[in-house]
Amino acid sequence: MIPLHVILNNKPTAALIDMASAERLARIDDIEEDLKLVTTALVRIMTDKGDRHSLEDVAGELGLDLDELRDD
Repeated sequence: MIPLHVILNNKPTAALIDMASAERLARIDDIEEDLKLVTTALVRIMTDKGDRHSLEDVAGELGLDLDELRDD
């Protein structure tokens, strides 16, 4: 099926496509999102310096009392 284009104010606004093409585009979108997540994970792995901070240490740095926060 040849895509049909919807024109609004002399500009393409939308397109009507067959279901096979729509499903293919959805798969491409899913793969693109997966690649972004994998890239983010790899960057984090490659730049990790091994520093870890406990909740208590971070709260102390921020001047927060965890016991007060837990009571709320």
